[in-house]
Amino acid sequence: MAEIAWARTPPRPELVRMVCKALPALGASLRVLARDVLGAEARIDLVATDPDGRLTLVLIGGGDDDLALVALALAQRAWVEARLPDWIQLAPELGLRADGSVRVMLVAPAFSAPAVAAVRAADPEDIDLVRYRCLQDGSDTTILLEADRLAGGRVAPGPAAGPPPGARFRTGLSDADLVLSPAERRGLE
Repeated sequence: MAEIAWARTPPRPELVRMVCKALPALGASLRVLARDVLGAEARIDLVATDPDGRLTLVLIGGGDDDLALVALALAQRAWVEARLPDWIQLAPELGLRADGSVRVMLVAPAFSAPAVAAVRAADPEDIDLVRYRCLQDGSDTTILLEADRLAGGRVAPGPAAGPPPGARFRTGLSDADLVLSPAERRGLE
């Protein structure tokens, strides 16, 4: 029997394919319309629509670029919103909503407290944060997706570990906002 272990992030094309395949595990009923779309001077990894016709952009980040990913999300969303009426006219069969509402799903290995704060300040109703980890099972690599933040700025349910609810620092951040690994936490204690 093969041993299961955390794996390195695969090359970008494979990572995008794996995220696309794993999206249903989040409960996201998204239909992917396009991959690798040129947007606001950068690529949009996935363009999808939900059953209500709302467009969702999926942007996949790497290690330490989560804050840049938030900035890119805002730029791409504004770029797509400006072009949405044209897209609806060119492809009415897609059933896209004409209200100009575009959501963004950011997928990265982790999100720092500044990135989470930026999402809250920008538009927590329309930006979802999703963490990924790659798992190696023999010769197969699988991706695990976990929603950190859901639409509306709600924190996704997670394990009940950590300080009691309501414990906050003077800054207003909670322990969960710090997104510390167990090793980092031990270093601060």
